[in-house]
Amino acid sequence: MRIRIGIAFVVAALAASPAAAEPYRIAYEGNDFPEDEGWHRVTTGGGAERTLEDGVLTLDGLASIETNDVYSM
Repeated sequence: MRIRIGIAFVVAALAASPAAAEPYRIAYEGNDFPEDEGWHRVTTGGGAERTLEDGVLTLDGLASIETNDVYSM
């Protein structure tokens, strides 16, 4: 019986952990390329073709299967 209670406690604690976390949001207004706003850009294969129009950033990597374009903080 104690094992069941212990397992139930562990499951409940793990389920509650994400609920206790604070939201993680980073604002991006779309008025400049992300690397100009503090983001880190990693590309392979020359990077994707990028456009920034009316606050929408578009990455077009269909030119090659070797194209990779990643942003991180």
